[in-house]
Amino acid sequence: MLELEYELLNEVTSTMDVAKDYAKRRSKDFLLQALSQSRGKGQHSRKFSSGLGGFYGTFTIIKDSRVINLRPIMVAYCLIKQMKEFLGVDLFIKWPNDLYAFNKKKLGGILIEQDEHSWRIGIGINTLNDAIGPISDQATSIDELANFFHNNNLAPLVMGKGIITQRCDEIAITYQSEENLAHRNIYEELNIDKIRESLPYPLSSMVFQTTSHAVIASIFDLVNSRYSYADLPDYLIWPSLITFQQPGKEIKTGKMVGLDSELNLLLATTEDGASVLHTIVSSGMIIDSTW
Repeated sequence: MLELEYELLNEVTSTMDVAKDYAKRRSKDFLLQALSQSRGKGQHSRKFSSGLGGFYGTFTIIKDSRVINLRPIMVAYCLIKQMKEFLGVDLFIKWPNDLYAFNKKKLGGILIEQDEHSWRIGIGINTLNDAIGPISDQATSIDELANFFHNNNLAPLVMGKGIITQRCDEIAITYQSEENLAHRNIYEELNIDKIRESLPYPLSSMVFQTTSHAVIASIFDLVNSRYSYADLPDYLIWPSLITFQQPGKEIKTGKMVGLDSELNLLLATTEDGASVLHTIVSSGMIIDSTW
């Protein structure tokens, strides 16, 4: 069972680094959220752009007797399920940890770290970033997707307060007992003036809040093992050709054919006229890709 404490900060270097330090002195799981980060962290020590308007949070699970299976792609899967529930937007996973929209632009990413004290799940989502300042032409945001749907007369993203209240109630019923109200409390704490006052226009607070709710619901789903991940391959988006190198082997180029039972990436190459499967367990093995 996940019982979260919640804290919102202004700017931090990285919520992952701050959460790592906090975990040494905490006994309960917590969500640390920041309005911006000066040195946001991505995979393989890459910098994650973290200006005002995005969701930047680290869910920290204090290590105890619980057995929790955490992989970035599992977090991504739970997250896109809840983004569909809350915002009505279809997203895809670029293995193993990136969230992409239908236009092949990156919406967010996931990073997992652990030490002897805790597991830390870092989630970054471009929510309103483009409404505040320019973002990369290879990235998108919830705000940009909402504008696209509106301008093209497509089904709009769900942003009404009613759906937020309804989903909060559903999650409270699913994951809480009468003796444990901590899960519902974190939803109520997100309705704070600090977030609202930091954003550029009235509707934005609702978009930001709704995104935050979707993220939190996805972590509840993950920890409580709500999904089997059987249809996870249906949500993968990947370039047509991938250049990779496994440890101690030569560089090769292949095509994605799916995932194995451990959710590792399977690539196929043609060697001496036969198809050969290769297991990729880390994105660090991938050198280049062609859409």
